[in-house]
Amino acid sequence: MRKKLILLLALAIAATHAQAQTSLPNYKHEVRKRSAIWNTAFAQRDISTLTSLFSEDVQIASAGGKWKSRAECARSFEGLFKRRPDITWLNKTTKIEINPVSKVAYETGDWKEAWSEPDGRAELQGKYFAMWKPNRKEGVYYLDAAIFTPLRCVGESKFCRPREPTVKAIK
Repeated sequence: MRKKLILLLALAIAATHAQAQTSLPNYKHEVRKRSAIWNTAFAQRDISTLTSLFSEDVQIASAGGKWKSRAECARSFEGLFKRRPDITWLNKTTKIEINPVSKVAYETGDWKEAWSEPDGRAELQGKYFAMWKPNRKEGVYYLDAAIFTPLRCVGESKFCRPREPTVKAIK
């Protein structure tokens, strides 16, 4: 009897795992689709659509700063579009992994941001990673955290010239 119970339990776990594995491509497709919406919304300066991808308490970080909520991100994008009216931003997904149990998604990719400065063009290029979490009630993935790391700056603008980091001495 005990062996049968263990066998039934093992079969149930295997079936649950197999079901979780077969649904993963659907989740990956949704994350990839929502990530592509970022690119379109940014290009159209559609802050409402852009921030609708974010969880309420999203956390985004780059070398330029940190934003810790959907509302703070909206204000940041609004200011960015005013300061740099010709700015472009493109995320290119290279990999999406999904935890089969919690369905949390990990996205990595290449990122590019470009704009005009008074002394010429500047373009940041780098890598990003993002964590997407599903909202159980809605069945929709929301960007919960992202880090954009600039690895190169190209262009004739002085923005892309090396600068010494500001370091305060410890007293």
